[in-house]
Amino acid sequence: IIMSASGKIIAGFALATLAFAQIILFYLTYLPYFFGKASDDTQAPLENYLQRSKLDPTLEELTGNPPVGSISCPPPLIPIYDRVVNQYGLPPRKIPRNIHVSMKDRCMPPDIVDATHAWKEAFPYHSFYFHDDKAVDKLFALEWKEFPHLNKFMKCVRFKGAMKIDIWRLLVVYRYGGMYTDIDNIPGLIDESAPITNEDEAFFLSDYWDRPSQWFFAMVPKHPVAYYALYAIFARLQELERLEKPNVVFITGPEPFKRGYGAALGWGKRIYDPGTHKCKFNKTATKYPYEENGKPWVANIDLNSLVPWNATENVTRRERIERQHGVVHWKKAKRRNNVTFDGTCMDFIFASELGLEDTTGPWATS
Repeated sequence: IIMSASGKIIAGFALATLAFAQIILFYLTYLPYFFGKASDDTQAPLENYLQRSKLDPTLEELTGNPPVGSISCPPPLIPIYDRVVNQYGLPPRKIPRNIHVSMKDRCMPPDIVDATHAWKEAFPYHSFYFHDDKAVDKLFALEWKEFPHLNKFMKCVRFKGAMKIDIWRLLVVYRYGGMYTDIDNIPGLIDESAPITNEDEAFFLSDYWDRPSQWFFAMVPKHPVAYYALYAIFARLQELERLEKPNVVFITGPEPFKRGYGAALGWGKRIYDPGTHKCKFNKTATKYPYEENGKPWVANIDLNSLVPWNATENVTRRERIERQHGVVHWKKAKRRNNVTFDGTCMDFIFASELGLEDTTGPWATS
């Protein structure tokens, strides 16, 4: 069909009119926002777009994902960077290919940096995200509809290094999915090929007491194990009698983690045995032995071996890391802690609501 010259002019005019109308529609929708004159309904589309990264950030937005070479550390500390892997072309995998680790900042002792490199080498198709204190706080500041009392119970978390990270590790995996590992872990037999499969929805190793491992695990987002484990922590915080003297293992550590695992699996028979188990809400959880043929799936840095500190002094690797970075184990931090509130967790929450959190106790009835 051959269009006449006049027909071409009319068609061109129609297209130009349509494009102009779209431009006018855009400005009518969004221009009032920039001048502060928008109604709530008019303002909402652009505001939602601008606020998305704040309310629901990507992992790169959460951690900051600094460019390689952008961090300067005092020697002997070395910067740790994220590694974001393009997942295009990889086979589908239920548990997202994310590895999460955390420490207070990105300048780390060489022993810790070596451990993070080992994870990147063992899992070349996984993105690696380092969450410093700023990123951890950003996660807690997000909206948590499933955990509306999170901020209240966090008032009772007095040991920010251990107890806070016990809760954080569950939150980050609940929201984004992936694999969590303590930063002083290193891969043993574990790698891209085994033992976690593409069909697994939650994966744990067995610890020394046959509990599901809290120091290493992997889950899909919104897995019931993470949900129930968080509420097990909240329940134990609510019942905490001595705010300043918590038994971390039983309040936020492996024990409530074990209880959350049991609740999610419906307290069925032999749920702590190795194998793939049915969970509530049509999910599964897989639990493996700690080791195979005497070799662990996930190992630890040998923190007790002697290493040189200087030309004349040898120290344990743990002590060298602590001297270089200034971070001490939570048990030492607990011993150093001074009692500033003599009462229960609920006493403290109530007192803080009244603005009395700086007042010392005793608050419990005698």
